[in-house]
Amino acid sequence: MKEIDKSFEQVTAIIENARNNAYRKVNEELILMYQSVGKFLSERGGFLW
Repeated sequence: MKEIDKSFEQVTAIIENARNNAYRKVNEELILMYQSVGKFLSERGGFLW
């Protein structure tokens, strides 16, 4: 395999890894947000009306 092909594959792997980490972090934050909203609503006895 040519050196340029190997370098390109390594760069692609770095980008894919970072993208996957970003997806996981966003999902984590969404879960925490839903958890906080659920806690808020349950402490207030339900919806605001």
